[in-house]
Amino acid sequence: MASTMTATGGTVHNATITGLDSETTYNYYIRCNDTSGNYMASSTNIRFTPYTDDVMMEVLGPITPTTDNTPMLNVRTYHSATCKFSADNNTYLQMTSFSTTGGTTHQHNLSTLTDNYYNYYISCLDGKGPIRQSTRFFEVDTRSLFNITRPDTKHDYWLADQWHDFTLDTYVLNSTSLTNYNVTTVLTSVDGNYDMIYAWNSNTALYTSYVPGRAVNDLLTFNVSNVKVAYTIYTNATDRLEIN
Repeated sequence: MASTMTATGGTVHNATITGLDSETTYNYYIRCNDTSGNYMASSTNIRFTPYTDDVMMEVLGPITPTTDNTPMLNVRTYHSATCKFSADNNTYLQMTSFSTTGGTTHQHNLSTLTDNYYNYYISCLDGKGPIRQSTRFFEVDTRSLFNITRPDTKHDYWLADQWHDFTLDTYVLNSTSLTNYNVTTVLTSVDGNYDMIYAWNSNTALYTSYVPGRAVNDLLTFNVSNVKVAYTIYTNATDRLEIN
């Protein structure tokens, strides 16, 4: 069935075509006649494949929440494309390329993340159109991987160059895989990120201390006598005590 252009009669002729399916190839034929009644001898053929932004890409990962602190950005595009990402809403040129990209599968393992909420911007450029952008919002929460975390509140870490208080009772340490409660063993997950630790014994009203590398340290074990002890640690980097 023939249709008439919606804007015609001069030298420019336009028509808006609706109801087409994305990712489907269409053929349209065009013939014109002028005001003198002369018809084109043959039709002009136009072949095209429309596609929409909402099917250009699909962000598959990371899932949220995730216990993986090196999660994978995982994107699928419906045409071969080059994809980049950024934690900020940068331009495409300022973004970082996926480690696997150029086809329809785009993947990149993010660097080690602390527990928190994250939002990454993703842009892809294919040969059929301009840059398309999407985002991925997700949460990292690794506390369930450990028997003990200090601090133990959601997303909380000790900050650098500060003193921090915590308690660590024997019965709690008994729930871990540790075979002894030597200070260097207990603090292995923050080894190198603390300068000193003090313990206050409420029964003796005395402080004991441990300083890495010092020849003699008073505090050699953690609370082996079941005495309630409060500990104060000075960290030189953002970190958290994590014991399996």
